[in-house]
Amino acid sequence: MKAKLFSLVLLGALASANAATIPVQPSQGKIEFHAVGRPSMIKINGEGKGPEGTLNLEGAKVSGDLTFDMTSLTTGIGMRDSHMKEKYLEVQKYPQSKLHLTSVTLPASWSSKTPAIKDAKFAGDLTMHGQTKPVSGTFTLEGDASKMKAIADFDVNINEFGIEIPKYLGITVRNEVPVEITMSDLQAK
Repeated sequence: MKAKLFSLVLLGALASANAATIPVQPSQGKIEFHAVGRPSMIKINGEGKGPEGTLNLEGAKVSGDLTFDMTSLTTGIGMRDSHMKEKYLEVQKYPQSKLHLTSVTLPASWSSKTPAIKDAKFAGDLTMHGQTKPVSGTFTLEGDASKMKAIADFDVNINEFGIEIPKYLGITVRNEVPVEITMSDLQAK
């Protein structure tokens, strides 16, 4: 009986050694988008607060949910910000968006002591503007378990989320909007 109990305790300890949670706070990062207009000489760059949530690490698998404050997005031009938030993103109805990670696998060689990763793939479900659609992209991870930095890149097709294509004085924005999420000072617990 003692041998079985010892084995269960040892298995539990090994499992917990390979599992960790990583809290993510808005102050630790930012979200950026880079919309391109038609004609392509028009570029609209915007930024907002970083995501909030928890990432769960179990062995080489990562799961979790990240929530974004859509009301924090700015482009540096007040009138454009008002149109973006009120007319297109409708932040009064949809103040947040959420990324639910569905597939993130770290390379077999990954270690929390040397977590550097370049251009690894991830997939998830993005809920924005009342719609949920699959998204995929790449991420880079730098630092060590006491202070990691993650940068994720993916494209959002705004038509798929029921967002009207922004237009002003004959200039429109392309459907595909590249998004970059930066999360700094992350610590595995």
